[in-house]
Amino acid sequence: SRTSSFSRVLIRGLAVDEVQRMVEAAAGQEVQSGLTVAVGHQTEGNPLFVQVVLRYLVEEGLLVRQEGSRAGLGDASVEGVAGRIPEGLRNVIGKRLSRLSQKCNRLLAVASVIGREFPLALLQSVAQVSDEELDASLEEAQSAVVIEERSSIVGIVNYSFAHAFFRQTMYEEIIAPRRLRLHQQVARTIEQQYQARLEEHAVELAEHFSHSSDPSDLAKAVEYGEMAARRATAVYAYWEGAGHLERCCKYRKCWTLTTGRRCDLLLALGNALGLSREPRRVIDVVAPEALSQAEDLGDSTRASRACGLAVTLIYRTGGTEALRTSEAAQWVERADRYAKPGTVERAVADAFLALLRFYNDRSEEGVAHAGKALELARRLDDPEAFWQAAHAWLFLAKAPQHGEEVLGLADELAIRPRTGVSAPRLTSTMCEIGSTFLAWGQRGRAEEVWREMDEVAQRTGNPTALLFSMLANAIFASL
Repeated sequence: SRTSSFSRVLIRGLAVDEVQRMVEAAAGQEVQSGLTVAVGHQTEGNPLFVQVVLRYLVEEGLLVRQEGSRAGLGDASVEGVAGRIPEGLRNVIGKRLSRLSQKCNRLLAVASVIGREFPLALLQSVAQVSDEELDASLEEAQSAVVIEERSSIVGIVNYSFAHAFFRQTMYEEIIAPRRLRLHQQVARTIEQQYQARLEEHAVELAEHFSHSSDPSDLAKAVEYGEMAARRATAVYAYWEGAGHLERCCKYRKCWTLTTGRRCDLLLALGNALGLSREPRRVIDVVAPEALSQAEDLGDSTRASRACGLAVTLIYRTGGTEALRTSEAAQWVERADRYAKPGTVERAVADAFLALLRFYNDRSEEGVAHAGKALELARRLDDPEAFWQAAHAWLFLAKAPQHGEEVLGLADELAIRPRTGVSAPRLTSTMCEIGSTFLAWGQRGRAEEVWREMDEVAQRTGNPTALLFSMLANAIFASL
């Protein structure tokens, strides 16, 4: 580096396809892509770590031949294997860490509790060390390439462990009582340092407060977990939001939670899972459990919401044919039974009844229920319920005598605010708005609405929204 011709080459981890080639070369056979992705994620593409993990899988008999000539994990789960550090790899990492001073190791232990990445100010507050000791330990760890400085904004410095294995090894070497105390210290320090921006740090706060047996701490873990879920779903990260709510459901098993709160958590989880491509699990498991808890409470509102959730997903995944099934009929009848007059739940139940009656050869009853649902939803001014009722009306009221009324509703919806309406509901209704405009010869307006529908579909990535967008594109291609 003292010569003028010196240039630095930054060595990064292997990409997934490179890990695939390396693993298959070492295994002497083709390997399932799921295994490669798990190994690549765990090792971050570090060739030495890939080699050691693969050797571990072979020695433990976890790598077995599947799907003809491809090797996989057999009965072992990818998550379970990815969470382990093979002994050989632990020794390699241990040797690197053993070269560091005691003070440096103590500081890194605190950092490992904070996470893979840790802000300097937070580390110093929790570790309670002097500036001189902090600087010396960080320089030592950085020289050993155990940590690295991350890009930071002015006045804020962040570090991260150079590899997740370093952090995991340090973390697992802390005795459990100290680890729990550190998690609580970190959580309370984050609350103090980021009082005005707690939502931005909800994920970390939920994680740290969950490492406790204190009911008040676990209550905070649930509170911040729900906050993190709302933040994720607001930007269409439905899978991430569902993950946060799943963890909340696990936290609540450790402390006393009212049945109502448990039911609300399940309903929120069901909505997130339904949007994140796990509708069948909601229909078969989450909705029945939420309904059972609502019935135990004698709470008709929650019970009706649980039924509405199940029907929505049955219809969304199976289309109109699903409404002819006994499963759909049972859930709609329950929603109808529990919905109280003059409520949002009543409007939603009537919208479902409209579709159910129509597709079971009782079309006049179906249109009548759609009209009732629309009238009530308009009066209650609930965005999601109104768009749902509007969809039912536009979809079912095709007879000529409803023509002017249907066009008027399409005109209204075209300029109505979209706030508070889910992507699947929005796009399914917009598809009907466009169809109405086309039926009246207003192709330009149909194109405008369907362009917006396509933007929503692309932005959210929701499967239902994407299908409606594809349908609109196919119609225009046909025209």
